[in-house]
Amino acid sequence: MSTPLNPDASVLASLMESHVKELDLIPEQFLQKKEEMVPILENCLSHSCLEQGLADQIAPGPVDSAFIKDCVAQVLVASNKRFIKIVHCYLLEAGKEKQAEEYLQKVSPASRVEHLESIKMWNYLTLPFQVFKVMEDVGLGVNPSSFFMPPAPPEVFPTPAPGWRPGLAMADGI
Repeated sequence: MSTPLNPDASVLASLMESHVKELDLIPEQFLQKKEEMVPILENCLSHSCLEQGLADQIAPGPVDSAFIKDCVAQVLVASNKRFIKIVHCYLLEAGKEKQAEEYLQKVSPASRVEHLESIKMWNYLTLPFQVFKVMEDVGLGVNPSSFFMPPAPPEVFPTPAPGWRPGLAMADGI
């Protein structure tokens, strides 16, 4: 079983700062100091209203790549909604009702949300675990890392130059 990569409240506070800036909102109006944000965010993260019934959204079906892709897509949408809900909940708990409404208006175009780096970072931190949980719930033992881990850069696993042979390195004195 993989280790869940769920960001804590301080990581979420940093993500929220960049998220608000990406939406061209004024952070000072929306966000308190990080030390003041953390307890509010911890409370938001623990609210039962934020718990996602991800497995309930996905009916078990035939195990094929189309089913798995569909499953991942549904979890991704639910993950985006969860992040938006946490930010909105934070603003309400911080007594910023007007800003919470403005935030929802700014974030409503779903196509824009998909391109925000802060949302991408949230998904990088949370999605593999969420997908694994759903796969487990529907009876599949699929490791989500194959969906989300970027390929290793060539410098990590260098490939030899064309024409290279094992004895060649010794002959060159390398």
